[in-house]
Amino acid sequence: MIQRIQTVWLLLAAIASFLITRIPLFVGKATAMPDRYYLATESLPLFILAVVPGIIAVVAIFLFKNRKKQLRFCLIGMFTSLPFLFWQMQKISDFVKENSLTTASYYWGAILPLVVFTFFIFAIRNIRKDEKLIKSLDRLR
Repeated sequence: MIQRIQTVWLLLAAIASFLITRIPLFVGKATAMPDRYYLATESLPLFILAVVPGIIAVVAIFLFKNRKKQLRFCLIGMFTSLPFLFWQMQKISDFVKENSLTTASYYWGAILPLVVFTFFIFAIRNIRKDEKLIKSLDRLR
């Protein structure tokens, strides 16, 4: 299970997905007020969209004996990490309007969904390599 590189990529995807809930996505400052941070935990749909790819990645790790199912789970995880980006932009624009922030910028937690997406791509690529290797070994028998 841990011997395969796709397990490492899936583990990194899960860690990055769960980190999204702990790291601020956005920081803004209003006049005469301290910095305001926006976390994924401030919105239930955003929190769910952050955690679901991590859960899928953990489940996919334990599907190492069934590569086709693992590949499907990786594809599902990859495409569940994308809606987070769009929902995040919507929630942050609402956050800026509600708090009338003067200076605002995205924090490095906002790029973590792209990192999760990338880790899923790396895992899919390595699962396909494993599948090709197994098929080539079957031909030699």
